[in-house]
Amino acid sequence: MKRFLLTWIVTLIILPTIVFGQAVIPVTEGEDQIDAALFTAQAGDTLELVTDGGIYNETFRTIIDIPVIIRAAAGLTNRPVWTCDATGRLMTVSAPLTLDGIIFDGSLGDSLTTDCIRTGGEAGIVLKVNNCVIRNFSNGSDGHGIKGKQEARLDTLIITNSRFEHMPGEHISFKDGVADSSNGPVKYSRIEHCTFWDGANEAIYIEDNDSDSGTGPHPVIIINHVTCVDFGPKPIYPKETDGVVVKNSIVANTPGLAVTIYQSSVIEYFLHYNTPTGINTKDNSTYDTDLVLEEQNPYFADVENGDFAVAAKSPAAKFGEGGVALGDSNNGTWDAAEITKWEIVENNNWCGLVKDALTAGDTLMFVTDGGSYTSPSTNYFPSKELVFMAAPGLAKKPVLSTDGSYIGKVNANLKVSGLAFDGLHAENGATATFRILYLNKNIGKVEIEDCDFYNIRGRGFDGAALTVDTLLINNCRFSNFLNEAIRVKDVASQIQVAKITNSSFWNVKYGVYIHDVGEVLEISHCTFFNIADRAVYAKQDTNGTVIRNNIFVSSQTVALKVYGNPVIENNCFWDNTLKIDSADTTLTFPFFNDEFDPMFKDTSAANTDLALEENSLAVGGASDGSNLGDPSWGTWIASGVNEEGLIPEEFVLEQNYPNPFNPTTTIKFSIVGSGQVTLKVYSLLGHEVATLVDKTMEPGVHFVSLNAQKLPSGIYFYKIIAGDFVKIRKMTLLK
Repeated sequence: MKRFLLTWIVTLIILPTIVFGQAVIPVTEGEDQIDAALFTAQAGDTLELVTDGGIYNETFRTIIDIPVIIRAAAGLTNRPVWTCDATGRLMTVSAPLTLDGIIFDGSLGDSLTTDCIRTGGEAGIVLKVNNCVIRNFSNGSDGHGIKGKQEARLDTLIITNSRFEHMPGEHISFKDGVADSSNGPVKYSRIEHCTFWDGANEAIYIEDNDSDSGTGPHPVIIINHVTCVDFGPKPIYPKETDGVVVKNSIVANTPGLAVTIYQSSVIEYFLHYNTPTGINTKDNSTYDTDLVLEEQNPYFADVENGDFAVAAKSPAAKFGEGGVALGDSNNGTWDAAEITKWEIVENNNWCGLVKDALTAGDTLMFVTDGGSYTSPSTNYFPSKELVFMAAPGLAKKPVLSTDGSYIGKVNANLKVSGLAFDGLHAENGATATFRILYLNKNIGKVEIEDCDFYNIRGRGFDGAALTVDTLLINNCRFSNFLNEAIRVKDVASQIQVAKITNSSFWNVKYGVYIHDVGEVLEISHCTFFNIADRAVYAKQDTNGTVIRNNIFVSSQTVALKVYGNPVIENNCFWDNTLKIDSADTTLTFPFFNDEFDPMFKDTSAANTDLALEENSLAVGGASDGSNLGDPSWGTWIASGVNEEGLIPEEFVLEQNYPNPFNPTTTIKFSIVGSGQVTLKVYSLLGHEVATLVDKTMEPGVHFVSLNAQKLPSGIYFYKIIAGDFVKIRKMTLLK
């Protein structure tokens, strides 16, 4: 009896382990060890690679022609690595196969191996790949991870928790060759929790074999929690396949599409980024845009080194089904504390995507040139200091709008630059938005630079019952408001410092309406035009007020209504019902404040252009030697053609009008051919005092103005030279 038991113990030690009628064959690292084990294996056996991080190199390609499992032994710290010296493929699979926990590398053998797995033999194969890495299979121009032979289709392909990387061909490739409804490219494919990285073509290419005839069953393809980065123009390409499901996935960095879907296919909980063409819908397929993040940056941890964890505070971190992260769940998330600048592309919920993720000091950078950024309702900005800005180098400002009453309620320090805000959003019809930015709480500083605000039913900036330490608005334009462009009105509100500079206001009810400023209110180098009520209303003993170097034109009630003891100097007033209403004090004007036409280029509502004619008194009229008003408009030269649009028959230099003049006059001249024209002004002694024209001009009747504000009274001559035509006339400046 003892001898019998001893015999059985020895047998168990020296033979492969038997588990439920199947053998588990241990395989140690070395040359051709896997093929040797397969030679002894029976159908249903398991080959277990037991060497921690071992290199398993096969001289020739491995042929799998019986159902087997090849897996890494449990408890290994490092996965075994399977390599091959063959140039064509590492293995051919013609029987059911399961691979688990192995790294396959095509670059470590004696020669570069082109493909990792090719199917062959009869149809009906089941291939399962779990927790594997397939990488570096390439002959220099082509190379695949799993490639289906056209006449040997798989019945089932299941790939989970695996990674494919650095292969120029399709990483998974099952292309149609023969339309055979009983064969199919792959009848059932499920690819979940996987990453595909770095390929010149498709990551996943599975084609419906029956696409031409339209008869027979279509393959089932499920792609779930997949990350694809750095591929060719069609990373996920289930060609001609109906009923595909793509969800909880990310595609980034391709020169073309993210994914192509056909007919009743489903794509949801999906993000694509840096994919110029996005989602390609074929054969009347559609998708729910609310379930797709179009061109949103997932903020991968380290793309260069293949770390595709998504930032914990990016939209991708919670957009997945059930509030989980998108993409391969094995990549996880990272805290992204160092991310302070968020790139926002054109979309219909720009604030909702990121507001919960923002931390104090973060920047939202709007990167779509002239893009339309909408939001479904009022945006309640988080109580954190934020910066909103346009990306550098854009030709047109990104445009922000909302379907709600406010584009944003501001609850903390805010800086905004380079953006446009439009209240006329198509979803809600004309002038739907009531306010642009509502100052909702006591705030330290609001700074607005180089922004445009237009088409607002109510107000631009509004605040009530609050304290703002500093409000700075520079180089901005406000137009088409039914109420105040800037308002901090209620008695309980106060701003310590408000500076509004180098900005323009036109077609608004009020330009600036500020109730009480504690220390400084400065309005300088601003242009106000066509104001329905007051251009500036500095109310309630606003001491420390300075209003200088501005232009006020066509205020229907009053240009300035002020209290206290403001300083008002070097301003231009023209065509206002009342220039200044000083309610509680007698004002003195220590410097130039006069009424004259600044000679805007175009005052029509459709083409408003508040540039100054270069001979306007406003040019060079500011206390700092620059132009009055908003400098961003620049200047223009008055010229025109004869009313009939005909070319004059002769050169003419006409008498200036008026003459005598003080200080401006207009000179009219006609030229019959294009060419260089100069028109200069000389003193009685022959000294040149002004050059009015010195450029190439087209034939026609032209006008130019002279501003002689800085010249003394006297007789002057003006001389034109146009080709061979030379003419001199006399004029009188009488001050």
